[in-house]
Amino acid sequence: MKYIQNFKNKIWPLLNSLFIFLSVVSIFINRRILLKSFSNIPHDYQSIFINFSDIAIILFLIYFLFYLALNKRIFSEFKDYIRHFKYLILIGLGFILFSKTSTLFSPIPIFSLVSLIRIYLIFLYSFSLGFLLSDRGLLKRFLILIVSFGVFNSLIATYQFFAFKSFGLQFIGEPVLSFLPGISKVAFPGTILIRGYGLFSHPNILGAYLFLCIMVCVYFIEKIVDNVIPAKAGIQKIIKLLLAEISLVLLVFGLVVSFSRSAILVSIVALAMFFFLKLRNSASSVIPAKAGIHKRIFGIFSIVFSIFIASFILGDIILPRFQGLVGSEAFVDRIKYSQMALQTIKQHPILGIGIGGGVSYFLKNNIYSMFGFNNSWQFEPVHNLYLIIMLEIGLFGLFFFLLFIFNLLIRISKLIFKKSDNKLALILCLSVLVGNLTLGIFDHYFWDSSSGILIFWTAITISLSIIFSNRQRKMQDIVY
Repeated sequence: MKYIQNFKNKIWPLLNSLFIFLSVVSIFINRRILLKSFSNIPHDYQSIFINFSDIAIILFLIYFLFYLALNKRIFSEFKDYIRHFKYLILIGLGFILFSKTSTLFSPIPIFSLVSLIRIYLIFLYSFSLGFLLSDRGLLKRFLILIVSFGVFNSLIATYQFFAFKSFGLQFIGEPVLSFLPGISKVAFPGTILIRGYGLFSHPNILGAYLFLCIMVCVYFIEKIVDNVIPAKAGIQKIIKLLLAEISLVLLVFGLVVSFSRSAILVSIVALAMFFFLKLRNSASSVIPAKAGIHKRIFGIFSIVFSIFIASFILGDIILPRFQGLVGSEAFVDRIKYSQMALQTIKQHPILGIGIGGGVSYFLKNNIYSMFGFNNSWQFEPVHNLYLIIMLEIGLFGLFFFLLFIFNLLIRISKLIFKKSDNKLALILCLSVLVGNLTLGIFDHYFWDSSSGILIFWTAITISLSIIFSNRQRKMQDIVY
């Protein structure tokens, strides 16, 4: 029995680490198999694929069931976890219920059914992974992996931008880049440049992931600075700080070459929010009072300096991207997509037209052609998360979605503004969630892209883990 117990004590941490790794790489590995297409061209919004992330989520959920079943103590803690988030879970189930009801009105019912199953799986996955990450060691590894693979994607995107071609990682889903229609490009006087994709299917999704990575990296820098300033700080702490600073520069490089205007602007606003809340709560456990103002100034200065280096080098490239934004073709097209959605919502306001059915409905009713969209690459969903939810699952669906998010935001805010552990981590969660909600105003990938969905729910997962670990007092903070 002793040998069996020793084996269990070793195998569970190993398997947990393995699935933590799998959960991060599934965000950007875009391998998939086409199962069924409902159009002449395998269009993403009219075809059923099985993605690498689908397999990863199912494997994780199967493992998690065994993990609970074979560990009585863990199962007891999980029941406490469920009780702690019972209202949030009920709200989420309400959202899933209206998503299910909307499938009755879908132009392609089987496509909507697959979309519904994905929402249910990601909901289970997020809450299960959140519980697993309430262990401080796993959460630390998870966040390090997020930043590390963010740097990896930034390097690939930078290569793609300067080399005008793919890096050569198509076997794990890197898109084949060229100057053909459908590939996202930016025009400059006398030349056209390909935007950096990394391993994602679109530069804007890369931008959303790098936004998350930048915020986590800033959190790391702030935590490390707290231990580096004292004269007795070891060389190991200083090396960690330098690595974090270099990582931040590379992440900003990747964000810039993605040319995602929304992600760049949201990053600036979220960083401002992060530092405002940090300074607002500086008397709390975020930074001990005896540490003095110099730590806070040094931390902010080091981060601003890192961002300045990357922005200075690439400033001439990115600034023209913001000029003439309001009158740009992308801006005009987004307005048209929104008008299409609002016109349809008026006809189906309560239960929507079916989850995942927006593009099919527009094509079936010739709505694209009414608004001047005649090319296949223009057949896209509404570029607004809230409009697309209201379009596809109705007002009740949008209500439960917003209720779920705001319930989570209120929980985090209450913990920030009262005495609690992990205050800096909570500020990180609040800033990222608000940033993601803002990104949702400008695009649709948080709803219908496997990578985008995972990015959105990863922020929720991290928040759940930190809220629960704060309650359980499993960790006073992530220690460095």
